[in-house]
Amino acid sequence: MADAWADFRLPLAPAAAPPSDPWAEFRAPAASPAAAAEQASPSMPPTTGRPAEPQQPLGDAWGAKGEFLNGATFGLVDELGAALFTPIEMGIQAYQGEPLSISAGYDTALGRQREAQDAYRKDHPVEATAAGLAGGLFTGAGAAPKILSSGASLGTNIVRGTIAGGAGGAAAGFGEGRGMQDRVEDAILGGGIGAGLGAVAPLAGAAVGAGIRRIGAGRAARETLEPVGIGRRTADQIGRELDRDALSPEAARTRLDAMGPDAMLLDAGDNLAGGAEAVANAPGAGNRTIRERLAARNAGASQRITEAADAAIGPARDMTETADDLIARRGRESGPLYAQALEKPIGWNDRMQAFMDDPITKGGLRKGLEIQRLEALARNERFDPVDYNITDFNVAGDPIITGTPNMRTLNVIKKGLDNIVEGYRDPTTGRLQLDEYGRAVNEVQRAFIKEIDGLNPAYAAARAAWAGPTRVRDALALGQDVFDRSVRPDQLRQRLAAMGDDERQAFQMGARDQLSEIMGTARRDAGAARAAFETGWNREKLGLLLGDDEAAGRFLDTLGTETRFANRSNAITGNSATARRQERVGEYNGQRGAARGALDPASGLWGDTKRTIARGVDAILDGRAARSAEQMRGEFGDAVSRQSAQRDELIDAIMGYGRGREAAAQRAIPKEELMRAIMSGGALAVSGSTRRGPNG
Repeated sequence: MADAWADFRLPLAPAAAPPSDPWAEFRAPAASPAAAAEQASPSMPPTTGRPAEPQQPLGDAWGAKGEFLNGATFGLVDELGAALFTPIEMGIQAYQGEPLSISAGYDTALGRQREAQDAYRKDHPVEATAAGLAGGLFTGAGAAPKILSSGASLGTNIVRGTIAGGAGGAAAGFGEGRGMQDRVEDAILGGGIGAGLGAVAPLAGAAVGAGIRRIGAGRAARETLEPVGIGRRTADQIGRELDRDALSPEAARTRLDAMGPDAMLLDAGDNLAGGAEAVANAPGAGNRTIRERLAARNAGASQRITEAADAAIGPARDMTETADDLIARRGRESGPLYAQALEKPIGWNDRMQAFMDDPITKGGLRKGLEIQRLEALARNERFDPVDYNITDFNVAGDPIITGTPNMRTLNVIKKGLDNIVEGYRDPTTGRLQLDEYGRAVNEVQRAFIKEIDGLNPAYAAARAAWAGPTRVRDALALGQDVFDRSVRPDQLRQRLAAMGDDERQAFQMGARDQLSEIMGTARRDAGAARAAFETGWNREKLGLLLGDDEAAGRFLDTLGTETRFANRSNAITGNSATARRQERVGEYNGQRGAARGALDPASGLWGDTKRTIARGVDAILDGRAARSAEQMRGEFGDAVSRQSAQRDELIDAIMGYGRGREAAAQRAIPKEELMRAIMSGGALAVSGSTRRGPNG
């Protein structure tokens, strides 16, 4: 019967005698006997009614694309193709009047697929193998990123790669097999090869990534670290100490900027200081560098504290000379204002009369008039008691006032009262030492002046410009007592609000003198000085003295910084050999005895042999480690003790080095993933090719 499907079938190769195969009964038949006999009949006439055309070689129908798809589908493309053509074979069965059979149709289609596959592999063995490998590589490489993760550990990826490679290799081997026995054997072989290559894939990717990172880190070191005089090992050690202190280089720089130009990198954190301590107590140039620079910084502490105090409140001066100069200068400058105020008439009242009737006021008038007479004599000026409405003196020598006292009279009374109060001033300390009577006189003086100011505003304005020697010295003494416990912030605030310019200036002088006393302690112990300012109300009073809390904060920050500097220096260069220091010294001395640690000696002859070998290896390794460690300590000691611009340049270099390493790490990720993908695809491809060949 004519074959209507002849044009659509894959041509059959000439039948060959089957080889002896003990597993033949377990294999699926290549094609049904009826179909084979019909296809082999030489008398079958053409069905198309036109001359027969030359047929293409049998293997070309399969081609490289078939091998590529076969490798990409774990060797199952022939089975998949047979399933696709089974309906066509069943149609041929129906056309030829044969019983319909799905299995027979599938077996016939599968036989045609495999005959074409075998023919291509026989005619083109190299191309077939390459195409199959490419197909396996395509599938394996596509699956690798989903199986092997850049974020997972190397061990995790090795386990994943082994499992996935074994599974893929077993599937590919099973797909390539012919018959159940072959499939099982090839699955076992392919699974083993796939598992081995799958385990290697993460290692190969890690090796590629490590190489790229190392090259990138080396380039970054040459570009950033060499100009500032440190190597990669030193930069890495500084980076580890920063990580232990939970600091980025940027954060460390911000912290050091707040401490000022004298801060060193070793001040940024305890672990950096611990590294410096280890270097300062190990032999080499690093030891000398750290100790010399810390000693130089300690020597400058007194000057830095003095400069901070000068910036906050002005330079220290001789109190006696400064107060006298201020009194003389302000007296001259306020002369015109007093002259105008003393010419003003005054409205008399009962309160002023009560003052005039009291003996202390009369005593003040007598003393003040005497002072005025002497001053006039010294200046060669005219003095006439009548100008003060004084027309006579009684037997005791007290002035007799005719009529209502004028402003000149009241002003000389003030001078006299000032003089009485001044009698209580300690000539050594400059402070008033008032007894109960003295405090009473002082209160009368203030009340008297307040009453005059109310009656004559011009006099109040003149006094604001120049309060007189007593008030100036009072303000000076208040400044010297400002940090005394008896001075409350609210009282100080009221006194400052009532002060004139000359009094405030005197107060600042006295406070600066008191500050100098405390600074004498600060030069020896900045921490104790800072504690003194933080005690009780002193922080608030310091704010009043300096103008605001922010200024006080800046000054206290300076003392705090000097305290940290001193404590850090003592910890690093002190003689206390703590366990922490011993541990760090070991870290900075380099690893010793690595071979002996790696070769766990056993007993007997073999143990002695290993110990001998280990000692020889360690003699070489320890020498190299010691030289490398000493170089690193020298660079580390120099790096962490730099100051000012050199310190900032170093931190900039470390940040640049970190950016370079990060960029190299980012570049390594896709290369590492690509290598893992190639190796994973290769595992699948090689596993599937174990039986690939003309008879595979």
